[in-house]
Amino acid sequence: MPRILPIAPEHIAGFREALGAVARERAYLAHLDTPALEWATAFVTNNIARDHAQFVAVEGDAVVGWCDILPNARPGFGHCGSVGMGVLRAWRGQGLGRALLEACLEKAFARGLTRIELEVYADNALAIALYRKLGFVEEGLKRRARVLDGRAQDLRVMALLREPRRSNPGSEARTPLTRFAMIIRGPGYTPEVHRHRLDSGAFSTTVVCVASFEQALPVARELADGGIQLIELCGGFSPEQAAALGRHLGGRVPVGAVRYSEEEQRRLEGLFGFESPEGAE
Repeated sequence: MPRILPIAPEHIAGFREALGAVARERAYLAHLDTPALEWATAFVTNNIARDHAQFVAVEGDAVVGWCDILPNARPGFGHCGSVGMGVLRAWRGQGLGRALLEACLEKAFARGLTRIELEVYADNALAIALYRKLGFVEEGLKRRARVLDGRAQDLRVMALLREPRRSNPGSEARTPLTRFAMIIRGPGYTPEVHRHRLDSGAFSTTVVCVASFEQALPVARELADGGIQLIELCGGFSPEQAAALGRHLGGRVPVGAVRYSEEEQRRLEGLFGFESPEGAE
């Protein structure tokens, strides 16, 4: 299963190629061909710099899907974001579109957006079904919005709303915990393969398995970059390693560890042989 990752500079070329492949189908996107490398570079670089919600599905070194939700910069519309997404033909029907969109929605809402909009061609039944499952509501129809290759297509306008958070008068506004992750350590685990996400719609838990403390460092950074709000380590990590991992993240995300009694902690140390957290700064 491809990994869902926040987009990074190393994904620019793959994102451009994936966008071009879907565009050349001439059915789902406004783009009809591969965009210029300069455009793709500027687009992704701007999204990273502004911390916009943009994720990619990566299989090996190839980008096989993407999704972004970009805020509206016009005065009075800053609470709105627009969806753009696509998945390569060979990877459709495997849940990638949903995983990408859910990741973007969580980050967009965490960034304060309260209205997410999209337009989808009315003959794209699979995409419309996905949007409905995630709570999008149809708000209108643009009849004959595009006429291409002798075929007219209507556009459905859909949106998903979330009520803005309100704090009690005189109290500090708090962001509720909705995205939690746990890192589990065990022999033979590979974080790219051994991971799972449980999502209730109101709360998301991501579980990633690693074989060593060193593997946990980039995993934790990936989770934090993806909008995870709290990371907990299993008993296979020492308290010192939990503290080192928190420093590695620069304090951006609280990092905790499962605690045991002193006697049980000594037994765990014998089972796991904790490594030194050296090099985690």
